[in-house]
Amino acid sequence: MKIDFPPAPHNGGVDAISVSPSFKKGVTSVVLRIVCFMIVYLLLVLAAIALAVGCFYAGVFVMTARLGFYTLLGGLGLMAVGVSLVFFLVKFVFASRKKSNNALTEITEAEQPHLFAFIRQLTTETQTAFPGKIYLSPEVNASVFYDSSFRSMFLPVKKNLVIGLGLVNGLNMGEFKAVMAHEFGHFSQRSMKLGSFTYNVNLIIYDMLYNNSGYTGFLQAWGNLHGILSVFMTITAKTAQAIQWVLQQMYKIVNKGYMGLSREMEFHADAIAASVAGGNNLNSASGRITLADISYNRAVDSVNENLAAKKISANLFADQMVVLQQLSADYQLPLSGGLPVVTPAFRDTLRTTRVNYKDQWASHPTDEERAVNVDRLQMQAPVTEAKAWDLFNNPEQVQEAMTQRLYALSNIETASLTYYTAHEFAEQVRAEKDDWQLPEHFTAILQGYYPETKGLDTAAEINAPKEEWAAIATPVNLQLPRHIKILDNDIEMLKAIAARQVETNSFDFDGEKYPASEAAALAAKLEQEKAEADRQLSQLHVRVRRYLLQQQAPGFEAYAVRAALCNTFGDTAGLTAENIHPFFQPSGGASINDVIHRITLLKNKYEPMVKEDLRKCLAAGIYEGNDELREEAESFLITNYAYLTNNRLESAELKTLYQLLHKNSEWLARQRFIALRNWLYAVHEKAPADQKQAAAIV
Repeated sequence: MKIDFPPAPHNGGVDAISVSPSFKKGVTSVVLRIVCFMIVYLLLVLAAIALAVGCFYAGVFVMTARLGFYTLLGGLGLMAVGVSLVFFLVKFVFASRKKSNNALTEITEAEQPHLFAFIRQLTTETQTAFPGKIYLSPEVNASVFYDSSFRSMFLPVKKNLVIGLGLVNGLNMGEFKAVMAHEFGHFSQRSMKLGSFTYNVNLIIYDMLYNNSGYTGFLQAWGNLHGILSVFMTITAKTAQAIQWVLQQMYKIVNKGYMGLSREMEFHADAIAASVAGGNNLNSASGRITLADISYNRAVDSVNENLAAKKISANLFADQMVVLQQLSADYQLPLSGGLPVVTPAFRDTLRTTRVNYKDQWASHPTDEERAVNVDRLQMQAPVTEAKAWDLFNNPEQVQEAMTQRLYALSNIETASLTYYTAHEFAEQVRAEKDDWQLPEHFTAILQGYYPETKGLDTAAEINAPKEEWAAIATPVNLQLPRHIKILDNDIEMLKAIAARQVETNSFDFDGEKYPASEAAALAAKLEQEKAEADRQLSQLHVRVRRYLLQQQAPGFEAYAVRAALCNTFGDTAGLTAENIHPFFQPSGGASINDVIHRITLLKNKYEPMVKEDLRKCLAAGIYEGNDELREEAESFLITNYAYLTNNRLESAELKTLYQLLHKNSEWLARQRFIALRNWLYAVHEKAPADQKQAAAIV
């Protein structure tokens, strides 16, 4: 089969890309910071060696000045201080570090000739070396990696390429070319050598800051031998802490500089990708990667949920496509080549805050910054509709093999489990969506909101002035919940900036630049705006409930009963679970007095509340269709659990109670939703025709 290689922009080519001044500045900055670290580290080593020599001679002097047991201990203690500090500074050399690449599957050209030919052609266009090895991974990702050993700091090493199958699943061939070209852009960057230096600098610092269990044990062991030695052990430990503090400051200096360079490296790699694959393809790949990542994670979540039912996926990546198609339908995204096109409206749904700042510790620029950088190049290439999977031999077999590998890596024995196909998974996804789907006309304004019924004067609501649905479900009102959520995030971020928890001198809010000193004042202003938005949302909920009641449709009474039971039991279950939760934590935390106090509360207060709520559920017929839960509730009502016998917790009884709280809460939430849905369908049937039309449009 012949594969048509996606064309490059007519004005492209890597020769058209020059290294930016900020890139050069970043390289210079990182080099200087690494040199600074090396100087400081060498000075520390030399100082430690000098101290060790001094301690050795001092120890010899003490031991020979006057022979005796205590002078011998003092001399040995002095020698040990010097030797211990030198070892502390060089112990990282002897540390063993093993990397696990179990999830990676190496592929060969014999297995995937088209993919290798594609990559070989791309390395020619990007003027980079062919990867040392090519691996497949399950994730929505592509990356370059190499051996970051001390050898890699000074000698050339082959870089390896990792291709995530979750990524391949969501891209066309032109976008896949753009993403691979971005990675090859990293292949061409000599500044990646600085990454190796920085990586090893971090290893040195990390080893001295955190990998100290053996070293600490050694100090404690010889310090416990005698009181005199413990004095020298304390001196050594305090000196090591001072060295750690110095290295922590160096860590901040080196890594802040490298993070800045890393962002410039990403911009440069994007420019390389745009020059050979088109900036349009790179930008569209960015949006599709977001969708692919969401879909992949949901498919993985479903795998975990189905394991409980003793079912396993035959093809995780086919499941990912099912979720991707469902997302496309949910957000009404157009399709191109069988893949969703990410619209500005969808991107806006992903926005969680209006506060933007330059994060000096971020290794990657934001998607918006990258898009602006790519668009500035004005390099466009034709769109290739062929899917990236066309580059693979037997793609379905590759997907199934990776799926099986994931189960094996999780130590899941699949022989006794039942496979489900992508078609069965699609039916499951649709059924789950339908299970929690409100009537279309009310979805936008009622999703996640349950009309309040406690203390409600139904007659007064019905007789209140009537309002058209179109006046209630306006675009502004529909956006209120999301607007409040964004306000919460804005306020939290601004408070973090004001408290200097975020390192920045300025920030942007709604496109306007502010100094960091104004963050607190802006946060206070937004808190007032949020208070008003909360008031508007509360009033909107009243208007929605009133409209629904005024239709006088059947179903409200059933909803009111279930809503009341759900709310009451939810409160009871929450208090009870909070009281007994410590009993399910690792032992050793609670005193016997605390245990007795909690069990007394459980027996005298919380258990009676639980039983009273269960009686109400039984009387209301809530368990219709769930005989198992009804029997568990009835059984619990006639039990008299002690929960504590001879100062020993009855774990089985506590577990039974905890599980009943969870099951009953879930069942009541489900019954409340079904009752609301039934009521809403009845409301829609009774609503005037013009209001039905308005509701459908909204």
